[in-house]
Amino acid sequence: MEERFRYINDGFEGILYRAKRKDDRLLIVVQGLKGLELPSKYAALFAGKGYSTLAMSYYGGEGQKKGIFMVHIP
Repeated sequence: MEERFRYINDGFEGILYRAKRKDDRLLIVVQGLKGLELPSKYAALFAGKGYSTLAMSYYGGEGQKKGIFMVHIP
């Protein structure tokens, strides 16, 4: 079973599924629309196979814009 951590702050929403396998690699599953419902399902599946995975959304989630918008990545 993997460890699960949820983080919500300033428009960022994500759930980290940390697999038991000690590895420094990380998969990132990103989706807008409907928050983390679908990305977290995929992330849990990957974590169950031994890959630590971050599920995140960039719109449609708690504290986020409701529609598509330009996302600034520094």
